[in-house]
Formats: sequence, C-alpha cells, structure tokens
Amino acid sequence: MKKINSLLVIALLASLSLTAGLTGCCDSCKTDPADPIEEPAVPAAKLGEKAKALTISEWVKGSAVDVTDGKNVYVVEFWATWCGPCRNTIPHLTELQKKYKDQGVVFVGVSSEKAEEVKPFVQEMGDKMDYNVAVDKDDATDKAYMAAYGQGGIPCAFIINKESQVVWVGHPMEMEKPLQEVIEGKYDLQAALKLEEVRASVDEYGLLASKKDPKAAELADKILQEVGTAKSIINDMLNAAYQAQDFPVLDKVLAKMASLDEDSAKRAKEIGGQIAAERAMGEYLDVATKNDEKATKEAETKLFATLKDNPEGLLMIASQFADTDNMEMAEKTLDALAAVDEESARKAARFRTSIKIGQLMDKYAELMEGESPKAEDKAAMEKELLELLKTEPKSMAQAAYSIVMRLGDTATLDFPVQLLDEADKIQTEKPTIPNDFFRAAIYIRLGDKDKGEEFGKKAIAAVEDEAMKKQLSSYLESLKPAKEEEE
Repeated sequence: MKKINSLLVIALLASLSLTAGLTGCCDSCKTDPADPIEEPAVPAAKLGEKAKALTISEWVKGSAVDVTDGKNVYVVEFWATWCGPCRNTIPHLTELQKKYKDQGVVFVGVSSEKAEEVKPFVQEMGDKMDYNVAVDKDDATDKAYMAAYGQGGIPCAFIINKESQVVWVGHPMEMEKPLQEVIEGKYDLQAALKLEEVRASVDEYGLLASKKDPKAAELADKILQEVGTAKSIINDMLNAAYQAQDFPVLDKVLAKMASLDEDSAKRAKEIGGQIAAERAMGEYLDVATKNDEKATKEAETKLFATLKDNPEGLLMIASQFADTDNMEMAEKTLDALAAVDEESARKAARFRTSIKIGQLMDKYAELMEGESPKAEDKAAMEKELLELLKTEPKSMAQAAYSIVMRLGDTATLDFPVQLLDEADKIQTEKPTIPNDFFRAAIYIRLGDKDKGEEFGKKAIAAVEDEAMKKQLSSYLESLKPAKEEEE
C-alpha cells in the first residue's frame, strides 16, 4: 500500500512512540535506541545545599519572592507556555497553593520565555493559575536550578524548606507527598539523598548497557533493590534499558513497575506488550528475509503464538506489514487480532477499513494524475470513496488534506471541500484538530491565501491547548509561499 501524503504535525501531536509514553514530559532525553549514549553530566549541586536567590526580569503575577529568607517553604516550578504537560500541571499547582497557603507554603512558576509570551498566557489562565509567576533573567535562574541539579526536562519542581535547603526535585504531579512531609517536619533528607545516588546510578547503568558491559546487569539489580517505589527513577531505568535494548533488564524493570499499584501494573502490561511485539517482529523478519519458506512458516507460527494474547502488539505489527505492502501478513495479523476479544475485533475491522481507504485514495490519486481523467470515472470513484469515508468520520478531514497535498497544483477544491463539509455534518465528537485547520491548509496550498488565513484563525481559536496552537500555527505558516515566490 503506497503511503499517500500525511500530515506530519498529526504524528507529532499524537506522539505514539514507546518512549514518549514513558517520559511524560517535554524533556530532551534521547529516545531512539540507535542514538549513542553519552557520558552522564555530573550535577553541580545536590539535595541539602542552600537554595540560590531567583534572578527575575519581571514578576508577571503576584509579588517578588525571596526563596532564601527562611520564612516559608517554597516551591519553584520551571515551565513554558508551549509545554503541554506543563499546562496540565498548572491547575494542580493552584490547588496545592490554596491547600497549603495557611501552612506557609509559597509557589513560584518560572519561565525562560519572553514576558510578552508569558503575560497573555497567564491572563488567559486567570484563576486556574493562581500563584506567583515570574520570567527568568538571562536564564540565570534556570542555570542555578535546572542545570545545577542536572534536570533536562520540564515541568520540574524544586521544594525549598525553611532552612533554605533544596530538599526535593521532580515532576510537580509527584510533589504532594514530599511537600506534606516537609511541612510537617517528617521529610527524610538522608533517604532522599540516597535515592539521588540511585538516580545517578541509572545514568551509569545506561552507559554500561550501551557498551554491552556485563557489569550493567549487576548494577541494574542493585538499582532495582534500592529504588523502592520511586516511580520517576523506575521510569528513567525503563528508558535507559529500552534505549540500550537490554531486554532481560527491561523485563525486570516492568516487573518492578507492575508491583507498585494498579495503574502502574496496567501501564507495565501495555509497555511490555509493545516490547514483546517489537522483539517478536524482529525475530520473524530476521528469518523471513532469508527466503527459506519452511523456516519462514515456522517463524510465522511462532510470531502469532507469541502475540496471541497481545492485541496492542498485533495491531502494531499489522500496521508495519501494511506499511511495507505485505498485505497477506497484514490480513493474517488482523485475523489473529479479531480472535482475541470483541474490542479487538472492532479494532481489526476499523484497521481493515483504513487499509481500504488508503488503497482507494491511491487509485483516486493515480486517476487524477493521469492525462485527462474522464468525468464519469472521477465521479464514480469520489462517490465510492465518500461512502467508505462515512464509516470513519474522523478520517474525512485528513483524507481531504492528503488528496490536495499529493495532487498539488493539479488538485481541485470541489471534492476535498465536499469531504470537509460532510465531516462537519456527521462527526459526533469534537475532533482534536479542527476541520477548519485542514480547510486552511487546503486553501493555502491551492493559492487562496485570504481564505486560508480566515479558516486558520477560526481553527486556532477553537484549540484550547497552547502547545497545539503554536504547532498548528507554525505548520500553516510553513505552507505559505515565500514573498519572492508571491511576487
């Protein structure tokens, strides 16, 4: 099945990769197993050291705060307007500020962006962002905290006790328990320092595992014995083992994760299923590429036996087979998926429909790319495609976009606009990306800049997530011709 042009921004927003699901924040860690693992940087500061004063260019909300005065417990959180996970933590931080205000806790949100970017965001958030907000000056505060403590991703929070010591660093959504302990004077700083040593060992493990050093397995066992219930460190370990493709350790980390609580157990099962499918597919392809019919048949039997109770894995490899035009194996995989349970059968049916849509769209594009396509052939194929797309309303707007992007200057507006209008009528759920965004992209691509901007403004206004607003706006801008082209 030849891939018809797809909207790259959709893949970016969907973020379906394994490790994106593991990290859960806008961090800068490497996620491709092929990437080299570098020597871990040694943090310049550690827990228990005195907090540095905040270097601020402007206080956007609230009043100036001195986190070194010893009068309160302070929480300093680093965030950005473009960071989706940061936006999700803002109501939680507001809730904690209200809850602990009378117990002498003061929250500060620090952004390294420009004030003109931060101010309208904070104003729009209103009471949902009800704590002090500041803009960093020349990244000085970021260097004193994020860089000094070896933190590469946001959102990231620091707890400062009444002795002006930095006693905890981590994700804001995991902060309430240690914050409560700090307030009550029950926080165990020595235990926290021990955990930081364990966290540093994860970097060392990753480096050893990438070099296939036998010492990596021994260090991994030591980390898993000492980590306790620290989810963030277990996540780090999971990412490190995946990046190094250290499957024996991956199995141990997933078992540790599964032992924590119900949600962690569910997540461990899902991730384990993805990894199992990836491994099984790799083993099958190693055999299949050698053109040994008997061995390939045995490998196929083993593949489906391995994944018979793994619907997520079956769906993943069905997609891989379809992408490589191996439709026979894609169909066999979907048959195996449909046999798992009723929900899996529905997923298999939807995937089969998506394959048919892709094949029919390719035929339509080939017809339109030919010389002087007959009007009756065009009408017949558009009718067939429309009826098929009606069974998958969420795909209609993307299909309209894909047709225009593939056909380029030879595309016409009539059918793509018809698809978009039909999508407006039959979609029962609000789409993540507004249909008007696709209208805007289509009009811009076909040279109607004014209509493109009109629909683009409507689409962006309908999006609530600030990070998505910026991504979609940037994408539409990238479609516009350069000034010299217009002239």
